[in-house]
Amino acid sequence: MQKLRELLAEGRVHVIDGAMGTMLQAKGVFLNACFDELVVKAPDVVGEIHSAYADAGAFTIYAGTQPVH
Repeated sequence: MQKLRELLAEGRVHVIDGAMGTMLQAKGVFLNACFDELVVKAPDVVGEIHSAYADAGAFTIYAGTQPVH
């Protein structure tokens, strides 16, 4: 997978907007949830959504980092 710097160097326009909140709601996550916290509390749900975006052809996927225990 290319790094962001490499993508930008290509000279093409890249649109980054994934509607992650909409996808999380479709998976049953409530609006009052802290979406960033889900990387730790529900990594499987976040991973499923990221996989769906990758399968659809997304070049860029953003996620918060999960702490190492």
